[in-house]
Amino acid sequence: MTEAEAELEARCAEYRVAKLALDRGVALEAILGARSQGATGPRAGLSPPDQHVK
Repeated sequence: MTEAEAELEARCAEYRVAKLALDRGVALEAILGARSQGATGPRAGLSPPDQHVK
């Protein structure tokens, strides 16, 4: 593998990590936004707070 190929591979790996982080961040932002507006259950991504209280 040449130095240029190694650099390209490293940049591609960095891109994939950054894209995954961005995708997860956007999903988390959507979940928290729905939750802050009173949504609960699986569609909101979180269960109601009192569901785990016994």
